[in-house]
Amino acid sequence: FFSREGRGSTVRAEPTTTVRPVPSRRTPFAMALEWPLEDAEVVFTAYFEGTANAVARRMTQIGLFYELDRALDVGLTEDTAAAAAYRSKQKQATRFKMALNGCGYENGLAGVVFAYGMRSQCLAVASAIRVVRAVLGEPKMQLNIVGLSRGAVAALTVAAMLGD
Repeated sequence: FFSREGRGSTVRAEPTTTVRPVPSRRTPFAMALEWPLEDAEVVFTAYFEGTANAVARRMTQIGLFYELDRALDVGLTEDTAAAAAYRSKQKQATRFKMALNGCGYENGLAGVVFAYGMRSQCLAVASAIRVVRAVLGEPKMQLNIVGLSRGAVAALTVAAMLGD
């Protein structure tokens, strides 16, 4: 504790204890803690650009991170994700990646102002993750979602989608 005296008054603060709430339902974070990350058989990383940015043009660090990641790209559809998963069996690859442009870049003013298109991008990521897991026989998966600006909101949305 500390105390401070001044003008005839004493302020005293006692140390506090932190109480962590127990979640009432299983959250994606709680499910991830059921086993150590070292036990992950597959790593899937999704990169979400900011509102009006494109991954390919490397306008931000998201594009750079995506480019430097040597994982197998799953593309943007269920078909390309399934094809990547089948290819990974031949190559014995266990790392996958996916990148999405900002919803403003893809959908213009409606994407910038109203985040139009973000939900469909989130559904595409959740779908690709489910397809890869299904093709590979439901392995333990470490999921990394990296998002910038509105992409960070998309990352939270994907986590919520997968948690339900």
